[in-house]
Amino acid sequence: MSIHEHFTEQELKILQARAERAASAAQRDDVEKTEIRALQCTLGSESYALPVEFVRAVYENLTVIPVPCTPQFVAGIANIRGRIMPVLDLATLLNVPPSKGNSLSVLIVISSGEFSLALQVERVDELLIFPVSSVDTLPVGGATLEQANYLQAILTDGPVLLNLAAILNDQALIVETAIM
Repeated sequence: MSIHEHFTEQELKILQARAERAASAAQRDDVEKTEIRALQCTLGSESYALPVEFVRAVYENLTVIPVPCTPQFVAGIANIRGRIMPVLDLATLLNVPPSKGNSLSVLIVISSGEFSLALQVERVDELLIFPVSSVDTLPVGGATLEQANYLQAILTDGPVLLNLAAILNDQALIVETAIM
């Protein structure tokens, strides 16, 4: 007696559809392990790639309000969809000289778990999809010590892949607000 004999024709169709969806999801997971998806952005004359699994939204021309007594890499705060969010100047954080005439007018909201922040960049370029095999390790001595923690790899086409998990989890970037 086969296990299939216990099901009606309609139930077998439902089970078949579920099996096909599960197989499709497994194939997508395999593809995701062989390729990286990243949002390319520009800082000065340099190009960076932000892994899309951390990117939640992109906003242009939002007002960033400076906050006194914060480190230079903190651009300020912004009201993003009713939520006050810290904004980091990514160029300052990575020690990238700004290009002449370009202002930082794009905010990229990134998050991990409950924590979200916005990164301020000059321009968002395009969504990149590239094979994991096209990722090279960073050259030794190519970045300052602080910067090296935030850089994950370099792509063969040139953009540097950022380690957004390191940025989101770096305790040195958290500005303590104690009332005295």
